[in-house]
This record gives sequence, structure tokens and C-alpha cells, in this order.
Amino acid sequence: MMRSWVHPRTIGYEVKVTRRDFMQDTKWHFYLAYCNEFNFVAPKGVIRPDELPPEVGLYEVSVNSARLVQRKNAVYREVDIPEVLFRYILMCRARIVKEFDPSGYEARLRYWENWLESKREFSAIGLRVKKRIVDEMRDLRSENDRLKRLAASYDEIRHYLTLNKLSVTEPIPTYRLDKLRNDDEFKRLLQSLRNLVSNAESFLARATADGPA
Repeated sequence: MMRSWVHPRTIGYEVKVTRRDFMQDTKWHFYLAYCNEFNFVAPKGVIRPDELPPEVGLYEVSVNSARLVQRKNAVYREVDIPEVLFRYILMCRARIVKEFDPSGYEARLRYWENWLESKREFSAIGLRVKKRIVDEMRDLRSENDRLKRLAASYDEIRHYLTLNKLSVTEPIPTYRLDKLRNDDEFKRLLQSLRNLVSNAESFLARATADGPA
């Protein structure tokens, strides 16, 4: 039944799968009283268009059964459809559903709801990843600053030793070491170096414990 109040019509289809089925059917003529247009549907070669009445149409099924090909148009006939047909459809063929949705609105609504939920989940994951990256970048910048200070401290000690005519590669005599231990400037430089090394080791220990991102 076409969805139209202006030009309503009922279309009938009779399916035949063999030539014998078509030739032995003597009751299909009675179906004409229940529809405005009537068509046969059959595999190619089962029914010839020229052996059908002028008002009866024909659809042939493609070889792969993927589509229907109209071989003969059905002629529209003014027919008063018996009320018993509609009662039969309502009682035996109709299915009561929560909401009729010819446009697929509910399916599209569910699709977009799922899409939004997935987007929220990915957004939450993205925020966690971003926070992890920001934290690690901050730690790396901090460690970079510590390494720069460590290098500067090494340079200071090297410069101090050079000024005091001490080699940075050769062993330092014991009497000179005793003198260095009592030198406030050298002790300050040495303590600064110890602090930087300790901080660097602490950072490396945390990084090893945390593992890769």
C-alpha cells in the first residue's frame, strides 16, 4: 500500500519460481480484485511478458538475485479494495511497535549517542595523556636546568683547580688535598656539586621506577 492520501493504491505481487508453478496456477486471477496493480515476480524465462494480460506486470529476478528488473508495467485499475483485506492485514500481518520510524530516526539517534559517548571517552583519555606529557616535560625541563647547573659547577671546580695549579687529570698530592679540605671556597664548590649529583640521581631513580609513558 503506497503511503499517499491523494493517490492511494495497493500493489500485488505473485512470486513464481518455476514454469510449472505458473502454468498450473488457476487462482491468481482472483487477486486482481484486491489490488490496483498486479505483478508477477519470477526468474528470467519462467514467464513471457506476451502471455500475460495487458494489465498485469512482470518483474524478473537477476541471475545473482541481487535486484529486480521490470519487464512489463502493470496498468493501474480503479478497484474498490474489499474491507476484509485491510482487517486481515491488521489482524494477521501488522506488527505493533513502540514507535513507527520510517526515516530511521531512532537508529541515527543511537548512532550519534554512541559517537558522543566514544568522543567523551577519547577526550578523557586525551586529557590524561596530555597531563602525563606536561608533567614529564616539566620534569625534563627541571632536570635539564639541574644538568646545566651541574656542568657549571664542574667548570667552576676545574677553573678553581687550574687557578691553584692543580691538574684535573693527574692525582693531587696528599698535602695539597689537606689544604683543599680546609679551603672554604673549595668546600662550597664541592658541596654544591654533591647536591646537584644527588638531585640528578634522585631524578633518574624516579624515571626508572615510573617506566616509559
